[in-house]
Amino acid sequence: MDGKPVVGLQSGDKESAAAWREFFRDLNQRGFDVFLVKLGIMDGLSGLQKVLTEDFARAKGQRCQVDVARNVLAKVPQAQKREVADDMRSIFYASSRPKVEGEFSCSTVVRLLHEKGYVLKVPRPSPDRLR
Repeated sequence: MDGKPVVGLQSGDKESAAAWREFFRDLNQRGFDVFLVKLGIMDGLSGLQKVLTEDFARAKGQRCQVDVARNVLAKVPQAQKREVADDMRSIFYASSRPKVEGEFSCSTVVRLLHEKGYVLKVPRPSPDRLR
């Protein structure tokens, strides 16, 4: 099989915490252990984030870097997109937290988004560099 295996498939409201809870309950009944989950990478679905926070005691949530990049690039002027994309790559692939903070504090992306009223937090890269 190429790529990642599909572990579950279910129709439902993708924003609903109840639908996500039901999805994970089904996986759990088939042997999925929620205590082994350490990181949930998602695209900002509020219901999924709620279930991760409430039902996965050991897991931390992180926004998908592709979605973050798309959202940020949609908010910057065309003339600055390349520079902002380069800044984000430096942030996403930094080798340490101090390096991230250094890149983050002086980057164009931060300045532009602050000008538009957005509040940003320094991302915490996984030690395993999950992508």
